[in-house]
Amino acid sequence: MPITIQYGILIVNDKFDNELSRHRLYGIDEDIVGADFQLSMSPKTEKLCDLYLGFTSTDCLRLKLDEFGATAERFVFKLILIDTQDNEYITEVDKGIIFAKGDFLWKVKLNNKRA
Repeated sequence: MPITIQYGILIVNDKFDNELSRHRLYGIDEDIVGADFQLSMSPKTEKLCDLYLGFTSTDCLRLKLDEFGATAERFVFKLILIDTQDNEYITEVDKGIIFAKGDFLWKVKLNNKRA
């Protein structure tokens, strides 16, 4: 039976395992708006892809991103995917990096001007 992922969340922790932020999954390999997001997979398969996650201008400050959307800090990522039968699939990545791009970096640029 195929598995259909209907919801996902990425939790970002620091190296001491303190939660810094949570980001809802909006798409895999493409941005899919709202409740239309679904990913069907056969059991015991693997998918390598880009994740499209919710991200705010406040997250940029909390994660200490620079005005280019990068940071030298390493994070622990915990990705939780939930299927249509409420089964959870969890994976963790240690020492991951964040590279963000988009208009939401405006708070970082404003904060740098004040400093």
